[in-house]
Amino acid sequence: MTPHTNLNHCNDQIYCIEPFKKQIQNLRKNNCYKDIDQLLIRFLRDKDIDHFRTGTLLNKSITHPYIKHDIGGRSGYRMYYLAIIAAKCIYLAYIHPKTGSDGSPNTTNEARTEFYKTIAKAIKDRTLYQVTVMGELLDFSTMI
Repeated sequence: MTPHTNLNHCNDQIYCIEPFKKQIQNLRKNNCYKDIDQLLIRFLRDKDIDHFRTGTLLNKSITHPYIKHDIGGRSGYRMYYLAIIAAKCIYLAYIHPKTGSDGSPNTTNEARTEFYKTIAKAIKDRTLYQVTVMGELLDFSTMI
């Protein structure tokens, strides 16, 4: 996959697709997951692009790694994202808690493949949200 034909919108930027945004908004409503924003901010803020190579590699790409990463320890969250190393872009695909009422131990290979395809389509169609920090919460603004 070559997700970019135009890399101009990247440079240490973080984006997400609609399912990621909706999942965060849903998790915020459940008191069990009130730490979601703080954990994500800690994971995403002020990191070099190489930091985002850590985790479980789900494809074989060095330049466009698709990663599964656990954040927040044993009772935390599992996040899936695509990193475009040369452009210094991170595309957040999906996150789920590992425990609690909405928790699950893992996603299926089919679901991970679908997240990846959704990211590729969103990059191509430019239907992404830019992720920024507003106070103590993540903010999702439509990408221009």
